[in-house]
Amino acid sequence: MRKKLISRDRDGSHIKIDKPCVDPESYINRKGFYSIHMQVVCGHKMEIRDIFVGFPGSVHDSRVFKRSSLSRTLQQKCRDMYIIGDSGYPLQRHLLTPFKNRGRLTRRQMNYNTVLSRNRYIIEHCFGRLKQKFRQLYHLKVRNN
Repeated sequence: MRKKLISRDRDGSHIKIDKPCVDPESYINRKGFYSIHMQVVCGHKMEIRDIFVGFPGSVHDSRVFKRSSLSRTLQQKCRDMYIIGDSGYPLQRHLLTPFKNRGRLTRRQMNYNTVLSRNRYIIEHCFGRLKQKFRQLYHLKVRNN
């Protein structure tokens, strides 16, 4: 019996924020703007299964994942399913990631990477829909009360 797949975003998504008053440098992401991470897991019908928000934009995806509740409960949440991640995530029993291409991949490894990348459109569409529905996710205005 084949195991089911659920999709996981390769980079998560960055929510743009204004320059924070405290430790602003840690919020600058690799694209050069201030942000916080949003890590989402969605199913094949784009239903959100897990969400984790709040790490500064400079923090690497693998660290965000390791600190998330998803990392600690992955086996219980997945059961007989897998999550698809990009190379920014650690390979685990229920988290499938591509082979690193250093010019020596076999044909089977290249095919595996191709199949994984073909399933990535689901999470990309999920993020698009989420940000269209909740427009403030494009640029979150954080303020002190």
